[in-house]
Amino acid sequence: RRVSERAFARAQAKARVVQHWWRGWRSQRRQVLAELWLTKESLAELNDRRAREREAARLQHERDMARARREAVHRRRVTALRTALAGYKAYIASVLAGQCAW
Repeated sequence: RRVSERAFARAQAKARVVQHWWRGWRSQRRQVLAELWLTKESLAELNDRRAREREAARLQHERDMARARREAVHRRRVTALRTALAGYKAYIASVLAGQCAW
């Protein structure tokens, strides 16, 4: 029997969706199997490596945070110094201008 163009297009779209899903699932499964067997790494080794990577990332993060903290402190100190210097300059200028009765 003849199928309408729209019904045929819909069926095609459904088939494409299923195809894509199957392809994705298959590649995912293949990847998992490769992780478990092809690389000859046991689950324990995988977990160890992931733990090491996590630990390295955490240490790096800590270092970055400490550096950011140091930089922030430095920035605050510099700002304070600049402010004090500006105030002192203003004071000196006022003294030189003879505006103050110090």
